[in-house]
Amino acid sequence: MSIFSWLHQLIKSSDNNTNLEVNQQTFEVTEREAMILDNLDFLGAIESHQQWKSRLSNYLNDISTETLNHEDVCRDDLCVLGKWINNTGAQKYGQSPTFSELKMAHASFHLAAGSIIRLKDQGQESKADELLHRGEYPKQSIKVQGLISTLYMELKEEGTEGL
Repeated sequence: MSIFSWLHQLIKSSDNNTNLEVNQQTFEVTEREAMILDNLDFLGAIESHQQWKSRLSNYLNDISTETLNHEDVCRDDLCVLGKWINNTGAQKYGQSPTFSELKMAHASFHLAAGSIIRLKDQGQESKADELLHRGEYPKQSIKVQGLISTLYMELKEEGTEGL
């Protein structure tokens, strides 16, 4: 079961008041809209962090069409989730243990991703590949995705209104 299917099941089972349309196209739009709370697209945040693995893999294999700078990638305040964490999220949910854990895991995720780029740039491709597949990066990636999901579910249960 993909994380999207899992999230869909959680949304369906936890929010009986959401009228998800039977029409597949309407369902997809409604589902996406239902996952936006306090100006953060939680599903989009998960997707963008999932995409980092292929972005890093492409970079390691010299097939990337983008320039990745380890100093920028190490920063956890440049992506949409990081900006939210450091602004709206901190203001509204800074006391939440899940939010605090997400903030730390997100920072660790970006440090690990940046380390992969730094190692590659230093000519240490095998170390970079090891970190991408078996090091801190996959641990933090899974943790961040899980915590985004957990925080979303907690906020939905508390009745936080989407903006």
